Amino acid sequence: TNGTKKSAEVAVRGWLPKHSHRPNILEYTAEFNVDPDFGLPGAVIVTNLHDKEFYLVEIMIQGFDEGSIFFPANSWVHSQHDNPEKRVFFSNQ
Repeated sequence: TNGTKKSAEVAVRGWLPKHSHRPNILEYTAEFNVDPDFGLPGAVIVTNLHDKEFYLVEIMIQGFDEGSIFFPANSWVHSQHDNPEKRVFFSNQ
């Protein structure tokens, strides 16, 4: 990296679960665009707008020439109604 900090905010709504090959796991797919000049993301900030907490296993972002980027979470994300703090998850690359 060149040390330049960049950020982009995207609200993902209307997620639809898809069938998972892992029992007791729901997988969600969301689509959003990242400007090509943005570079590779190093962190993802998550805000839970639902009324209840959820357990986030990982975030995977696809579509980069370098391949998929993984953000391991393995963490509960509380509803912003219970805890307004946003959660930050860093890439494992």
